[in-house]
Amino acid sequence: CVAITAVVLSRTNFGRRCYAVGGNPLASKLVGINTNKHIICVYVLCSFICGIGGIVLASFNMSVSQVTASGYEGTVLTAMVIGGINVFGGEGGISGAIFGTLFVGVINNMLILLSVPPDYQKFVQGIIIIAAIAANMQVYRRSMKLMTPKAKRRGRAAPVTEQE
Repeated sequence: CVAITAVVLSRTNFGRRCYAVGGNPLASKLVGINTNKHIICVYVLCSFICGIGGIVLASFNMSVSQVTASGYEGTVLTAMVIGGINVFGGEGGISGAIFGTLFVGVINNMLILLSVPPDYQKFVQGIIIIAAIAANMQVYRRSMKLMTPKAKRRGRAAPVTEQE
């Protein structure tokens, strides 16, 4: 699933449209992308992949219950934010998702090996999420600051110079 998703997102029009609709739905609609149809298609594909993940989890646990995967939301959110995927859409990639997943897996495994109680494990995940979102916002602010003209950043108008 990871390889297929990486190829689809990086090499097809569908993947480029996914990033466009996630980044700015209004601009995508103005360009001519049917955003409602595209969003529904993405949700269907995500549901299909989640179904595959559910089958794998059920086979791993050798049992099925409606609460089998409850509590994984925080883990997934942590992996997503650490991997550089924007919570609001339009940014990120498969390599970042893989990195975030591996990082969170190592941290969770480390906490288990250190015999940290489960309540504190969730606390550590929350701290990691807050730190990752703060770092993400800092990078976003810096990138937006670099897009503004230098004189405007200093709070004064750009000097008028004659160039010959």
